Amino acid sequence: MNKIILIIALMLGMFVSSFGQTQESIPADSLSVEKLYERLKKEKNNDSLVRLFLTKVPEFLSQLQGNEYEKWSFRLERVYKDYAKRKQPADWMNPADFPILQMFHTEADGPNDPYLDYIMSHYEQTIAAVGQDPVFQFVLATHLGLIDRQARAGDTNYRQNLKRIQGDMKQVYDSLMNFNGKDIYTGMKLLYDGYYNLYGKKNIDMYFDFMDKYAAYLGNAITATDYLSMVETLHAAVGSSKDPQVLNKYVEWLTAALQNKIGPEDKLDALLMLGDCYKKLKNIDSAKKCYNQAYMHSLQFGNPGLSASVQQYLKDLETL
Repeated sequence: MNKIILIIALMLGMFVSSFGQTQESIPADSLSVEKLYERLKKEKNNDSLVRLFLTKVPEFLSQLQGNEYEKWSFRLERVYKDYAKRKQPADWMNPADFPILQMFHTEADGPNDPYLDYIMSHYEQTIAAVGQDPVFQFVLATHLGLIDRQARAGDTNYRQNLKRIQGDMKQVYDSLMNFNGKDIYTGMKLLYDGYYNLYGKKNIDMYFDFMDKYAAYLGNAITATDYLSMVETLHAAVGSSKDPQVLNKYVEWLTAALQNKIGPEDKLDALLMLGDCYKKLKNIDSAKKCYNQAYMHSLQFGNPGLSASVQQYLKDLETL
């Protein structure tokens, strides 16, 4: 009898041991985000586990709201910062880590960004290790982000950074940007001189002047996106202005955008904003025409709630 009990006990022990090993040996990429985080807390220095967590959580976050979103956002940021503390710029320049850097390092750390500086001082070596396309995309996004922030802050150092478009970053810009065969530096300088005057100097007239020159420089290569960007940049600076000069410029640029190839959502937004501008300018007939076009356009989305909200613009117009 004792032998039977002993055999059963041994079998149960083997089963429990086997079960425990199976749970631990589950491939990390098969784990849920929650289970992955639990394992990560026990293996904080497991680089492959950290990278897997950092790549999986952003998509997971898109499904969350409220406190859960805040909790997992905090965890994601903390894991990334802990990971970044362990690494020097050179440690990121490999196919496994560079996509993580692209995902999380979206803004330059001041005028001397360590990653940008490393790449440009180890240019060929980095491209050989990571590949040209991701390196070029990272350099362009990081460098332009720095120029943009400097120009908007009224920091004239943006001009010195712009010169790199003609210098050590020329190959990057020539590869990823197209000014219809024209000099890229000249076009970008017009754009950011405009930003500098609008945000740094609060000079709207100079912004209009530079944007007119920028549009003329682009010529036939100008797109609806270019015009909408001018509108959004101005709106971010002055808000819902009632200044006729600003409103008329909105009208000019929005009309030009609508005359170009434009996406359906952008078209709806442009028509509504154009109607609002005409409404503020007391041009009720033109406002009504824009709102009617927006309503007819909204029907293609198959969303009754959206169409009803657009129709409300027309009803509000009737009360004037």
